[in-house]
Amino acid sequence: MAKPDVVGLLAHIIPQLEALKVKIIMRPTEFVYGDSLGYWDPGLSVIEISIHDPGMWPTVLAHEYGHVLQNLAGRFLDQAPWDVFSEFLKTGKSDARALKRAVRCIQAAELEAERTALSLARMFSLCDEEDYIRKANDYIFKHEFARRHGFWPKESGFQATTPKKLISASAFAQIPRESEVLWLDRGR
Repeated sequence: MAKPDVVGLLAHIIPQLEALKVKIIMRPTEFVYGDSLGYWDPGLSVIEISIHDPGMWPTVLAHEYGHVLQNLAGRFLDQAPWDVFSEFLKTGKSDARALKRAVRCIQAAELEAERTALSLARMFSLCDEEDYIRKANDYIFKHEFARRHGFWPKESGFQATTPKKLISASAFAQIPRESEVLWLDRGR
């Protein structure tokens, strides 16, 4: 693998973010929001990321940049799916249909952001592509797992079996419950 071109990544996205008046906050903490490595807050026009892991933060930034591009294009602007999902994780209660719709919407948004991140990762040699794809699929699948089981897993066994391409959001619904055994062992 070529040496990561983090400077190239920053030179590529920072002018665009500055033009949109989006601030980047880089924190030396392990997480920035709950157990998240990064997030995009469209209300505040802020991307906040953890730079605790030097090998990880460039791809996290690329992912959050993907969410900025979604916002710019008018995609996934409704906060309701994230609110429904967050409330479900807090209370364990939700209308099953509304929760399923919310999770599918979130997965579609995350998949699109992962595609942007993967494109930038390839362009700037940010990481091992297969490893990133496994982690991206794992992250997207965690939403389906949480919907099925009522909690967000800390680790997963899904990474080891994931394909070498990003899986569509609808494909996650087809994964049988039997494949989730490793998740339940490592869950809470």
